[in-house]
Amino acid sequence: MRIQTTLGGSDVIGYLTRVWWTDSALMRMAKGEVLTAVHGSTIREMRADDLHAWLIEFGPMFGWQRVFDATALQSAANGGSVGIVCADRDAEGKPGHISIVVPETDTRRAKRDADGHITLPLQSQAGAVNFRYSTGDRAW
Repeated sequence: MRIQTTLGGSDVIGYLTRVWWTDSALMRMAKGEVLTAVHGSTIREMRADDLHAWLIEFGPMFGWQRVFDATALQSAANGGSVGIVCADRDAEGKPGHISIVVPETDTRRAKRDADGHITLPLQSQAGAVNFRYSTGDRAW
């Protein structure tokens, strides 16, 4: 998946996989076997909860850095980095959620508490509910 946003007139691009190797394919490759990507056999499509696990395990190898602070995440997006919020749902078999954190503008801002800390980053998403800029109505 190609993630693109505009910051100060310049495009900022990041990549996030939508398919990944199956566990058995990864084990075979670790033993030196060369595999061909075949959907449903050696690779599988990933949902948001799968991407959450992938980002934790493999993300750093592809330049993704995990942060636990919404203020730091929004600051990174404002500074030109590609930021995402991704969550795994606790209920087995239910999809998680993922959205892009976009840079703030003069008219579109993240939600902050009384101390100025970000409680809801400025986001963009496509899915059951589509929006270009929103903080949503609650943390998810």
